[in-house]
Amino acid sequence: MDIQNGRSAKPGELPWIVYIEVHIKLSILTFWFKPKIYKGTGTILNKKWIITCAHLLNKKNIDSIAIYPAILDKRHKGRSYSVAKHLLYPSYGKSSKDYDIGLIKLDEDLPIQTPDTPQSWLPMNGICLPDIGMTTYPMMTLYGSVGHKYCH
Repeated sequence: MDIQNGRSAKPGELPWIVYIEVHIKLSILTFWFKPKIYKGTGTILNKKWIITCAHLLNKKNIDSIAIYPAILDKRHKGRSYSVAKHLLYPSYGKSSKDYDIGLIKLDEDLPIQTPDTPQSWLPMNGICLPDIGMTTYPMMTLYGSVGHKYCH
């Protein structure tokens, strides 16, 4: 998929986006090959939970899931957070790909901004949802390339 009319994100512009890597366990058959890593994005709901798509988490033989918050360039990932558990929406994959929703619970809290800690230096924050009835324009964010730069 090509990014159309995309642009690089500015620091602090999307503090609720995380980069996710799902690492698959090596087996005897894959020993000589490069390990399989599935990549995607998620959204910070609060200091402990990330929402993402179920198809990213619906893999056999998951070894680990790494969460990288507050990055603009996936070549420079910085600190990762490990996962305590992940959940798929119960109706996902039963008869269609509807309900493509997954949740990730982190092992430790993210240092996000809260009403108690409104420090502007914190590079991550939970998603801010609009009030009911508010007219908004959605923004799709993903990691991809625009020219030679990675963006989301």
